[in-house]
Amino acid sequence: ANVTWNHMLYDCILTSGCAGLPLPQAISSELADEALYWGFQQSTAAVFYSNWTTWDASQALQWLAQRMHHAIEHGLPKLALWSTHDSTMIYLLNALHAWDNIWPGYGSALVLELYADRTAHEFLVRILRDGQPLKLGLCDDKVLCPLTRFLQAVESTKPPATPCTPPTPTMALSLLSQAWQPTGLAMVA
Repeated sequence: ANVTWNHMLYDCILTSGCAGLPLPQAISSELADEALYWGFQQSTAAVFYSNWTTWDASQALQWLAQRMHHAIEHGLPKLALWSTHDSTMIYLLNALHAWDNIWPGYGSALVLELYADRTAHEFLVRILRDGQPLKLGLCDDKVLCPLTRFLQAVESTKPPATPCTPPTPTMALSLLSQAWQPTGLAMVA
């Protein structure tokens, strides 16, 4: 389609498709498919072409690590809830080498579980997405990861002392435009 694209429209089209709502009459299904393709490419470019998203997720991972230490030392809390956006879930999973390029759907849940292996005298971490255990790249694609290794990965997400500038949408599109091929992606309702 030969149109000027406002990247904020991606979320509106995605929301319409996920909620089963009709698209506005001015947007054809072909244009919606192309918008979804480009929106996904632009939204994931920062994950694939920089590490600023890992740094962005670092504070959340540090908080989670603190909660785990607190649970081990004091036995509390048994449950901690935290709400976030789908893109932040991707940043967290990517930082832990657990993102499989599947965009979290509406109402998706990430669950971090802390286990005590009493025979080995160690703690283990498991991450589930929508009830399904994820293989953790930081632990050789195993589902259960030793807490020490998990915490090392969390520590490695801290940004350097020198600040950096995250990529802008224009920078991301510039990188992507060099390799664009039509995909035939379709909106799934």
